[in-house]
Amino acid sequence: MKKMQCSVISWLCVLAVAILLMAGTVKGGGDWEPPAGSVSHDDSYDDSYDDDVPAGSIVDDDGGDWKGADDYTGSSNVYHGSRRSYIEDDDDDDYYSSTGSSRRGGTNSKSNSALFGIGLFLLSFVVLWWNEFEYVTGQQVLGAIKSQATTVDASEILGANNNKLVHVTGRVEGRSHRDGKFNVKSGPKALKLERLVEMYQWSERREVVKSEERAGRGKKRVIEQEKFHYTKIWSSRVIDSDNFKDQRKKNPPSIKMGESKTWEAPTFALGGYSLSPALKSSIGGAKSEISQKVYKYGGDPKPSNDERKIGDTRVTHNVVEAREVSMLALQKPGRILDKYIEPSTKRNVTVIKNGTVSLEDILGSKQSSQRNFALFMRLAGFAMMWMGLSWTWQPLVDMVDFIPIVGSLVGFARDVGTGIAAFVLSLITIMLAWFYYRPLVAGTVIAACVAVMYHKQLSSMISGSGHEK
Repeated sequence: MKKMQCSVISWLCVLAVAILLMAGTVKGGGDWEPPAGSVSHDDSYDDSYDDDVPAGSIVDDDGGDWKGADDYTGSSNVYHGSRRSYIEDDDDDDYYSSTGSSRRGGTNSKSNSALFGIGLFLLSFVVLWWNEFEYVTGQQVLGAIKSQATTVDASEILGANNNKLVHVTGRVEGRSHRDGKFNVKSGPKALKLERLVEMYQWSERREVVKSEERAGRGKKRVIEQEKFHYTKIWSSRVIDSDNFKDQRKKNPPSIKMGESKTWEAPTFALGGYSLSPALKSSIGGAKSEISQKVYKYGGDPKPSNDERKIGDTRVTHNVVEAREVSMLALQKPGRILDKYIEPSTKRNVTVIKNGTVSLEDILGSKQSSQRNFALFMRLAGFAMMWMGLSWTWQPLVDMVDFIPIVGSLVGFARDVGTGIAAFVLSLITIMLAWFYYRPLVAGTVIAACVAVMYHKQLSSMISGSGHEK
């Protein structure tokens, strides 16, 4: 049965995705263009950083420039690029002509909407069914944790707990680390020492600004203007300025003060335990800065209050200190803590929390998060089904939309009808999933509902016969 169910879900999912892809590839008379007056971004200018500012970078529009070849000292940080224009029809947003030819795509656009709606409608069934499967599996995992987990003392390790799930609380400790190049040292039991090397550089962001003007006979001319914005940022990667539109902006070809580097203790100790490599990589925590210095491009130290210039290098040292943690993990022979894979569900149930957290609190937190996620996905599945049905019937609304009152009434009836249908179908899907995955729970709930209804009916019959007497 499970193989057949997985096959049905897989084919339903493939069908839904195929319909969605068909909806995405149907063109409504030429390529789509953003609405006039909108701003679009093109990330093709440089793939060495995201959206102009890498994570953790500091943006600064002030400061001097790198004193190298083709140095630029102008005040403008906006470069105006090429312009192009094309004609759009004011009366139909689906009418485009960027090459001189004209095609109308109203019918295709409506078909596109209906196809997308059908795909979304089918996909909602997959989401609702999968959500119930995930919730049941999560409850099974929680039950296994409750029956198997044992709270142990990190300083007294018993061989009887080998290959068992244990809950342990203690301080994770490493060792001292030293960066000899900059003579920086961490504390005696630090987990990690990090050297972050960044250079002050130009970055470029391309922007396309659209404006429009009347072109006569109910049409409008859309004008695209390219703009390239330049800012100065600290970045740990060299930003290639050779492809900048404004070639007056130049970055140095390399970072002179070396590379970023991380030192990590070979083993992390928690009381008498050692953490496996898999658990080591899962130990996070806030980094604290212990040193920061700025150097000129040539390598000479630079005063902290001196003006920043392109090519300056900033070297920051951060440390991850020893910390108190609570975890659910597998105790292995050799006093090692490792990831725990629950045998019946094959799920990783390892939990690591900062601070002292009891086993009951860990289980309560997991149960609450599972319940909230299941509720969210049920609402999401219902919303997907409602939107899918609504878009499927959109062509009918478009047919009468030119009649003001009739169009509004049909649209309102469509929204109410599809909402009720989506609600009922969502409940049926969830109920069927319950019968498949939780037959006892589903049967108990239905029996209770029938008993309540029968009890009310019996009570009303008894009270009615009493009045007759």
